[in-house]
Amino acid sequence: MVVRAGDSPEIAELELWLECRAFATYLLTMRFERPDDDVINDPLEGREVVVTVDFPALAAKALDPAAYGRFLAESLFASEMVRQGFRACRTEARSNGWLIRLRLAIGASAPELHELRWETLRDPEHPDSPLLTDQTLLFSRFLHSGNDRRIRPGSKRGRRRVLVAVANPTGLPPTMAAIDVPAEIARARHSLEPLGFQVEVLSRGADGSSPVTLDALAERLGNDTDVLYLVAHGSRKMPSREPWVALENQEGTLKPVTASELAGRLRQVTELPLLAMLVTCQSAGGGGPAPAPRPADNGQPAADSLPAAPATATGEALAALAPRLVEAGIPAVIGMQGNLSMRTASRLLPAFFAELGACNGMIDRAMTAARALVQAEPDSWMPVLYLRLKSACLWYEPGLQTAGSAAAPWASLIRNVRRGNCVAILGPELSERLLGSRREIARRWAEEHAVPLVLQDRDDLAQVAQYLAVVEGSSFPANTLVDHIHNELRRRYANADPKMLRADISRLIETAGARLRASDPLDPHSILAGLPLKVYITASPGSMLTDALREAGRDPQLVVAPWHNRVEQEPLPDEYEPSEQQPLVYHALGRFEDPQSLVITEDDFFEYLIGITARRFDIPEPINSATAQSALLFLGFSPEDWTFRALFSTIMSQEGRAALNGFDHVAVQVSPDERRPDNPRGLRHYLETYFRNRVFQGRFSVYWGRADDFLGELLDRSPELRERVLGPPAPDEPITPMAEDSAARAVPSAPSGTPATGVPAGSGV
Repeated sequence: MVVRAGDSPEIAELELWLECRAFATYLLTMRFERPDDDVINDPLEGREVVVTVDFPALAAKALDPAAYGRFLAESLFASEMVRQGFRACRTEARSNGWLIRLRLAIGASAPELHELRWETLRDPEHPDSPLLTDQTLLFSRFLHSGNDRRIRPGSKRGRRRVLVAVANPTGLPPTMAAIDVPAEIARARHSLEPLGFQVEVLSRGADGSSPVTLDALAERLGNDTDVLYLVAHGSRKMPSREPWVALENQEGTLKPVTASELAGRLRQVTELPLLAMLVTCQSAGGGGPAPAPRPADNGQPAADSLPAAPATATGEALAALAPRLVEAGIPAVIGMQGNLSMRTASRLLPAFFAELGACNGMIDRAMTAARALVQAEPDSWMPVLYLRLKSACLWYEPGLQTAGSAAAPWASLIRNVRRGNCVAILGPELSERLLGSRREIARRWAEEHAVPLVLQDRDDLAQVAQYLAVVEGSSFPANTLVDHIHNELRRRYANADPKMLRADISRLIETAGARLRASDPLDPHSILAGLPLKVYITASPGSMLTDALREAGRDPQLVVAPWHNRVEQEPLPDEYEPSEQQPLVYHALGRFEDPQSLVITEDDFFEYLIGITARRFDIPEPINSATAQSALLFLGFSPEDWTFRALFSTIMSQEGRAALNGFDHVAVQVSPDERRPDNPRGLRHYLETYFRNRVFQGRFSVYWGRADDFLGELLDRSPELRERVLGPPAPDEPITPMAEDSAARAVPSAPSGTPATGVPAGSGV
């Protein structure tokens, strides 16, 4: 069975999990999941299986990958129960036309198993054949990481941003050859740019970039990077054998950075890339097979940290670094277990990235297809894939899903937007690019203040802030949030403009937001400001929306929700009615300028719901009438967030909500992450039930994707709105006609890996 990336067969899951039992002795468990049910099956039927690994014997076979792989397979499949269980799963998958996602899960108790070359495994049924040349097996090393950091897949609509970092410091030991920087950059561009990847280079003297310092690497990775492509030397510290990577200091001199240092720094990055590729090629040498490790006198590989075959040791050291990067939060890491030959690299890397685009970011399928292309090469086993993504998908397919009795949802939504008969209700996600993620702020506070919460609660800002309010005082969370945002903006923007060091938070947000909008014409706030809407409700305490409206030549009127009597309130002008020129912006959860107005803690949200109900007559009438008599568009929320539940409950509890039933009105944009189902059916069912119970007969749709996906597709589907927001198209720009009244009309997909019309993925806005 030959499987191409464009095919879409069903996938069964087979996990082999190894945990340390005693020295060189491991307990093996197996888990098998069929694609048509959620039952987890145990092919070993609960029986205990022990695997013994003879490390010296394996090391003695390091120069012969085939012998190494046979010996390793004999160790792993020594038990007849394991062979029978594996055979039964494989036979069932083949008979049903399924692929098998084969995950080798190495427990935290057995880190030494990462040193073994599992990619050389031979087929237990046919020992002369490599197991992983079977293209129906999608193999990865899976890490059940204790890291509670959420993984946010990218969007198929977005551009792919790649940071190519090539570290070639001066002062390398004689055993480490200089890296051919121009050749490595050219190789990366050749592999990536034809597929539509947007390449940014970090390398001393290349494209005006800076040295590859740890700080520069972390800063660039936090700039909406989807893929890190790192070329560097590496080695190990003795006697600990901790891997380190040869980065640079500001002068370009060698700066060894240990795995723990690098992982610790990456944990501070707000949005980590989805994939890191650690490349070790023969950049200065020939195109033949990679050299083997230098053997010691006893036939085993030498243990010194800088061996005579430096590039091979470099590959092994960087491969050992890969699990640390996964534990730091990068969901997929590819390392090389040796010095990949230029011949293999020139075929494998372009094929891998091409297949990654063709199979919608399913990284284990891409690796399987690329490895099959070079399976005749003696170093084809060197690439190793580490994952903590159960789905193995780096990005998702966005789209609007109809629920309830909604019909032709895009046509209805576009009609309401064009008529100004729509209220945009904006969540925190739209401001994350500038203000940072609320989840990451919660995680940082939990670490800084040693908040004693279970792992899954440490990224819930309301819960973390509640603890701090109890321990530090009720005003502490609001003041700390303002200070945190203020300091972060100064840190990020003061270098470019020293005057920003003295600017208050409002001025910083105004200046930084203007720069973002100038650099990205598809900035979500710019798009929203260009739509003919009269009322906006925002959960963000910042002024990004207001600033964008003013930049668009409109005169917004601001109101803050009066949820308690300490909220500073500016009255609206007499006889004011929201209009296209003078829209109303309602800050539902407070503003930075008045910290007492901020709704942050769990108690704040409870008090908010009580206070808004008690003071409902203080809410401006245009807000009540607009939310009761218009289509509602929720953008930038997660359904489980306190902000979404609070705003939705407030709107649903107001008088006159029965009028909502006359609209195809509720379009809820949902951002996928790895903690939600890979298939959105489960979440859609939950939302459908939730809305049916709350909106009665109201019709609604759910958009599976980020806010920038949604807004980009909205403009794609309405040339009128697109021209209104972005201006007339250039003379040579084709206009794609979209039938606004056709529910079945779909936007043509951009070619895999190429930029789509939508906003860049991973922006977090």
